[in-house]
Amino acid sequence: MDDVMKKGGAEAEDVTRRRALKLAATGVAAASVAAVGGQDALAAQKQTPHPGPNGGVPVELVDPEGSEAAPAILTGTFGFAVVNSAGTLVRGRGTVSSANLGTGIYQVIFDSNIRQAAYLGTIGLPGASGNSPAGQISVVGRFTDVRGVFVQTFNSSGNPQNLAFHLAVFA
Repeated sequence: MDDVMKKGGAEAEDVTRRRALKLAATGVAAASVAAVGGQDALAAQKQTPHPGPNGGVPVELVDPEGSEAAPAILTGTFGFAVVNSAGTLVRGRGTVSSANLGTGIYQVIFDSNIRQAAYLGTIGLPGASGNSPAGQISVVGRFTDVRGVFVQTFNSSGNPQNLAFHLAVFA
């Protein structure tokens, strides 16, 4: 608190407000901040459990200087495809087609440019029952089409094998 007193004026009020927001966010009531004061408030803050990242401080309070708050993770568009081992599209969102190009080699084409997207694939059966065989999957943007994803599937020994998979694209 002494450093706050030395600064004076609007800057001191801003530092005090920032500290009060951080303390309130970590579970210390604003009233106790006013009553306890400088060093005691810091001690109370250190005793308060800090669950989660940023010491329990919500993202929007980490930088109260006016910068934009972090967006929610799934604010963009996304698409997905569920493809059987033969390369047939079983279901999807924003998916135009899928094809088997060879043993364990597939392409999935979406309805828009996904070159700047993130691709996430997993081995999995297209239905709601059964056991999926153990395997591996590799996904990368399709070099020849900005709307495509190139997928490779392998058995648990690392050999190419036709396996059903689920693919998600986050743009």
